[in-house]
Amino acid sequence: MTHILTLALVASFVASGLLYTIWCNLSDVHQSQALGDMFKLTYQFIVIAVVGGLISVFAKKIVDDVSEKSRLNAENEREKAREQKALDELRKEFLRRIVQVGQNVRLNSLTVAAFRSASSYRDAMLEILKSRSELALIAHEMGALGDKKTIMVNNYQIVENGIVEMSKFMDELSKEFTKFYKVELSETQIEAEKDRSKQSIVWEKLQKLNKFGPLINYDQDFGEKDENTDPNKNFFFPYHNVVIELRGSLSFKEGMKESKNRMVVN
Repeated sequence: MTHILTLALVASFVASGLLYTIWCNLSDVHQSQALGDMFKLTYQFIVIAVVGGLISVFAKKIVDDVSEKSRLNAENEREKAREQKALDELRKEFLRRIVQVGQNVRLNSLTVAAFRSASSYRDAMLEILKSRSELALIAHEMGALGDKKTIMVNNYQIVENGIVEMSKFMDELSKEFTKFYKVELSETQIEAEKDRSKQSIVWEKLQKLNKFGPLINYDQDFGEKDENTDPNKNFFFPYHNVVIELRGSLSFKEGMKESKNRMVVN
């Protein structure tokens, strides 16, 4: 506003000086008329200067407001991008750890099928127990995210339910290991090492384990099996659903596509 008043004042001085010079060169007859014209012209000039200055100020304010809004929008977009990247990294890390748990269960059961000994069963179960601890840690960390967990995953309930089912199955494996390893398998293995003809007895007992036995003979056959012992229903289906949901949540479009492939166990 100060700039407008200064501009108007300077303009009035310039106009007054110019008109005064002209007025001095006029005759007495025309000086009175010229004086009135001079004040009128000066007033008009001042009005034009003030209005022009106001328009300039308002135009600058509008431009500044638009620029500030654009800057804030750009900053918000950058912040959203940073948050999305952080969530994606979190999804990838949880996905990697879940896959590691699933593969650990599968691969360690294969080693038992290969070696067919009580010691291979013991070593496999020790690794599976570590994976059970890792799964509990994953569940705790996801729960600690609060409201963010529902943003991180398109359908968090599927992930939560899947982890619960996987945990139950691994807990059953742990209970079975605690109950039968020392009493049944370890002693039989000691006898088999003295008499190699008895090694087949160890393998038979391993296959007859209620929970671990079906895991040894695990295959991709999704036919009818005992629902209480079937590793597909009790572990690998829930595991598959958790992986699909986490992978799909990396992008909404991919998530919609992957959700269609999710296995539903009735």
